[in-house]
Amino acid sequence: MKKLALFTWFLVLGTFLQGYAQSGDLEVIALDPLKSPLSVGETSELILQVNQNGPQDLPTGSARVSISMDTRYINWVTPLTITDECGGLWTLQTTNVTGTTAQIQIRNNGGSLNFRAECYIHIPIRAVAVGQSSLTVSSTVFGPGVSDPNGTNQGANSSVNVVDAPTPVTLASFTAQKEAASAQLTWVTLQERNTKSFEVEHSLDGRSWKSIASVAAVGNSTTQQRYSHLDTDPANGLNYYRLRIVDFDGHTELSRSQSLSFERGLQANVYPNPAVDYLTLEVKDASKVERVQILSTTGGAVYESAAPAAQVKVSNLTKGLYLVRFQFKNGSTETYKVIKQ
Repeated sequence: MKKLALFTWFLVLGTFLQGYAQSGDLEVIALDPLKSPLSVGETSELILQVNQNGPQDLPTGSARVSISMDTRYINWVTPLTITDECGGLWTLQTTNVTGTTAQIQIRNNGGSLNFRAECYIHIPIRAVAVGQSSLTVSSTVFGPGVSDPNGTNQGANSSVNVVDAPTPVTLASFTAQKEAASAQLTWVTLQERNTKSFEVEHSLDGRSWKSIASVAAVGNSTTQQRYSHLDTDPANGLNYYRLRIVDFDGHTELSRSQSLSFERGLQANVYPNPAVDYLTLEVKDASKVERVQILSTTGGAVYESAAPAAQVKVSNLTKGLYLVRFQFKNGSTETYKVIKQ
């Protein structure tokens, strides 16, 4: 009688434990890059496939998957956000993830992982250096009364190759030639990739540059393309030119500079000299003037205008030496000494 009671007790306990325990087979099918090879600077995704083969559902938070990669070549895109195709079940468990965090863990914190669930999880990455990054994924189930009776297929390995980014533009030539009193700039490309425009830059000393024109690019091409720009207002003396190649993603690249020298006559004149009451400012083309200043010998401006009058009243100025400086839009300047009596 005692044996029968003991047997009945164990039978009830076993039935209870069987009802309490949950078992599922968490299987990692694959971890693959969406694209390989990647170019340095390019972003893409890792696609992780995880199946739940049952025989029962896995409760919330019990399925745990860890992903590792070689961050010398591949980084996480931060702030890291993962997405899945099974109702948003999977979330990032690892906190304070940086681009070079060696390993991250994700869990089914969004709900239970049902029997026969097939989940595709997307994890964004960025290529940072040439080489091959190994990819490793492992998984486990954890929690009270949770088990994985089929402990196989719990991990996977893969890799992604990173190569040099292709040159956005292959510039075959860039030349500068005199054409009468103008500078004719011509350049030829052999290929273009994601190219937005060519900014034509000008300098008088080869150090300080100013954009004087923007020429739209074809954009994407594997055939020869020819471009040109005519600078109709080069400065007197040496002029430097270069191209700033601008991509749609904001990346820029500079060409080598070219130079031309122009001997041009004076563009302005100042009289009378000495001056008593009024000073006449004479300019060949007022539209080319950026600013005119009358400076004292200490450097202070006693007169300044972007649209100077033909005559400037100087009767109120102290007697002495003054400098009249014309600054033109092409970057050149002309300075004249004037005596105020």
